[in-house]
Amino acid sequence: MGNVVSSPLFKFVVLGTFVGLFASSLGCKKLVDKVLHVDGGATPTSSPEAKSRESSTTSAPEAKSKDPDEPNSPEAKSSTVGLMDPDEQLAKKIEPYIECLNSLSSSTRDAEKSYLHYIPKTGPTGRESPSIYKLPKDAAAKCSTSLAEAKTMQPSAPALEQAGEAFAKATTQLDPLLMQLEQYFENKDYLDDHWAKGKQLHPQVMAAFKDFNPADDDLRNVLDGITKPLSQRELAKIEREEGKKIRYHRKHVLNTARELIEVSNPDGGEVNSTLYNAAMTEFDKALEDLTAYGSSHKSDIKDEIRYDSFVKAANDYRKVQKDLWRCLRNAPAKVKLSNDKINVKKLSCPDDNIIDRVADRPIEKYNDFIRWPNTQEF
Repeated sequence: MGNVVSSPLFKFVVLGTFVGLFASSLGCKKLVDKVLHVDGGATPTSSPEAKSRESSTTSAPEAKSKDPDEPNSPEAKSSTVGLMDPDEQLAKKIEPYIECLNSLSSSTRDAEKSYLHYIPKTGPTGRESPSIYKLPKDAAAKCSTSLAEAKTMQPSAPALEQAGEAFAKATTQLDPLLMQLEQYFENKDYLDDHWAKGKQLHPQVMAAFKDFNPADDDLRNVLDGITKPLSQRELAKIEREEGKKIRYHRKHVLNTARELIEVSNPDGGEVNSTLYNAAMTEFDKALEDLTAYGSSHKSDIKDEIRYDSFVKAANDYRKVQKDLWRCLRNAPAKVKLSNDKINVKKLSCPDDNIIDRVADRPIEKYNDFIRWPNTQEF
């Protein structure tokens, strides 16, 4: 299973479907959906016994040229930004924030869960045999640097910039603590100092986790308020410039998939069946439109293998959503609330098992699905 970016249970990689690189005046005509992975994934976290992971998506920053004619120079970048329309500028500005969440959000949540799996909230008792995840190497420092640069980019977005600063501060405070604990646990130094260092670090790491969680939620919420309407404007722009062709249908499927996961896994655990049915219908229609267009306009598809993979991932996601839809349709009265809502936390479906529940499976398949658009264009 993949990692999750969670708000306690039902967070998912919604950011993965709504950021695109807009077709710019420099001639770039493709949209690239930015995945939050991640990170962003959105499935239940892996076991605490798993080894710590390092992100493979981060890379060393390119050297900055001071020649204004060089493409990486500040002057050239400023000139390029000046050619962008406001949505292009906004999409460019939020990329570093999403990349920070991709590399740090779920790994930090996993670190907290693995730590508390072994260590009580009150501190070590001296009887533990612990393990812990650490953050991807250098990710916190890179995030802090990239968000400091992003703050200088247009347009000004005070709420986003403040949320980013809090997120970067929380992860840079936590990172060295986790590295110390990882080495301390790995070397079993607690057997030699009788947990003296572990007890010293415990209140620091708990305070750092406490700071991180609201910072993570705040950054997500701010980005959600920006990227959702941005994604809809992006879809409208594709339609204006190209009509309802393959790129339009691809983006429409992604947008409706996101709407569906949001209503099927709300933070309160209460699904509004009316909204869910409407979102399911919209996603079904969008997927049908994509496959119908793809079948009758094969010349528009530049890579048929990637197209088929995209459609397969979308159908896998659709299948688990249909399983949930049937379970909601047949839900017993005891889990039905007012205003067409159903308490999915108490919902038992025929296909539930000891490993996972029908109500949780759409998150995993959604994450699997939205990873395709970020690396597999067609």
